[in-house]
Amino acid sequence: MVQKQLYKELGKKIKKLEEENLILKQAVMEQKLYKQIFKESNDYLALLDRDYRYQLVNDTYVRNIGKKYEDILGHTVPELFGNEFFEQNQKPMIDRCLKGEIVRYQRLVDFQNLGKRFVDITHTPYLDESGIISGYIVNGRDITDIKSTEEALRVSEKRHRLLAENTVDIVWQMNLDLEFTYINQSILPLLGYTPEEFIGSKLSEHSPLDELEKIQSIFSSVLEETPNRMNAIFETIFFHKNGKEVPCEISGKLILDDEGKPIYIQGNTRNITERKFAEDALRESEENYRSMMEAMEDSAYICSPDFRVDYMNPAMIKRIGYEAIGKLCHKVMYGIDEKCSWCVHESVMKGEHVKTEIINPLDSKTYNISNSPIFHTDGSISKLTIYRDITAHRQVEEDYQMLFHKMLNGFALCEIICDTAGNPIDFRYLATNPAFENITGLKSEDIVGKTLLEIAPDTEHYWIEIFGKVALTGDPIFFEN
Repeated sequence: MVQKQLYKELGKKIKKLEEENLILKQAVMEQKLYKQIFKESNDYLALLDRDYRYQLVNDTYVRNIGKKYEDILGHTVPELFGNEFFEQNQKPMIDRCLKGEIVRYQRLVDFQNLGKRFVDITHTPYLDESGIISGYIVNGRDITDIKSTEEALRVSEKRHRLLAENTVDIVWQMNLDLEFTYINQSILPLLGYTPEEFIGSKLSEHSPLDELEKIQSIFSSVLEETPNRMNAIFETIFFHKNGKEVPCEISGKLILDDEGKPIYIQGNTRNITERKFAEDALRESEENYRSMMEAMEDSAYICSPDFRVDYMNPAMIKRIGYEAIGKLCHKVMYGIDEKCSWCVHESVMKGEHVKTEIINPLDSKTYNISNSPIFHTDGSISKLTIYRDITAHRQVEEDYQMLFHKMLNGFALCEIICDTAGNPIDFRYLATNPAFENITGLKSEDIVGKTLLEIAPDTEHYWIEIFGKVALTGDPIFFEN
């Protein structure tokens, strides 16, 4: 019986020892883990007593201050950093910590190995087993990169704000209720409000009802299509403070939070009054140009850089018999499959104006053709070609030439030469017919282009006076000599 009781007590003690051993093993493992974390941490870690003397430091601390373990452990802060620096920069913070306060601050530290670095420093009171503050723990984290990023963001924000405040366009932000939360100084010259007057107002206060409905519809579409669509550019009208309507162009963008939810709208607004005037003037000019082209009797067409017909006026459609938009110009105008041998397309594409005269192989008529470049805003060039049928004119000229050469009367065409006072002093032969040659004995090739006094220097002056009077007054004179 006693032996059984003894075994039972012994079993309890063994179990208790096993439990204590397990707890000890866990404590040892935790201690190893803490040591490993302490040793390998990228933060600067150190334990110091109330005399500011180093008890523990990790590798990062040792490495970055550029000293050995034996030069740190057992030494005080003033010994490492100098008494003046300690008294002015470290002691006030440490003493607050030793009174039970967790102290945190940021400082630019000049390390021996790293140079100047921004460090986020925390002093935490260290309590012994009895709960008394026996020292403090230093935890330092290098935040130089974070500081650089913050500074870059500050500079960028300042630059963008400066840009926003000085741009000609209105830069604004609105919440999802279409209430303005920010607007730059450009609001004043455009709409007559100060930013302070405008911020807090709603879009509905500054837009005609129909335009407001249009804007709401556009932003609703953007919201529905997010994130596939985030931007919208459109024209609208705002009210000036004096009540006048101002045409504007809006470029708006929906801004999302980190979870992809819309939080506000930002954008810019531009005064397009001058552009509207220019568009109206251009539209009127185009309408006038089209009216002129539609009414003119001469046939005309516009050709693209790749020889395709882009436009034909009614006279050209009537002459061709159909509207040939999109077809090759040489096929439509002359019935040939290849580029015309007389084509001036390349010259016109270089910006030249070219006039030609051809006999159309389709109808055997003679045309005077004017080819001009049309310059487009995208930099491309089209060719405007205007046809004038001069078949009858050329026939009259041929008939005139035949009459001129066959007539029995002598005929000469002359150009009168006057002095500075406007008095006739000579004349130049421009053309003569065969009968003139027979009567005078003067050959055309010997006198055309020459003056009377060059041909016959002794000619009486009254001949020049008579012919000069006819040329200058337009009155015919009949006389014999």
